[in-house]
Amino acid sequence: MKDINIYTSTNGTSWTLIKSAQLNKVSGSWINVNLDATISTRYLKVESVNSWGDFFYSHLADFGVFSN
Repeated sequence: MKDINIYTSTNGTSWTLIKSAQLNKVSGSWINVNLDATISTRYLKVESVNSWGDFFYSHLADFGVFSN
């Protein structure tokens, strides 16, 4: 498992932590994040808190976004 923090931003400069979670070391893992519809969220950022051996990332830019 990998500890991650998920942040949101309206301008890409000031970030607000919205969720801390654990990501499974398996491709295709899902983390559900509920965003307040009244807030104009234009950016999401994921930062890893720790690493798996030599594998480390600080910013993940590829998100799958779904709404109901």
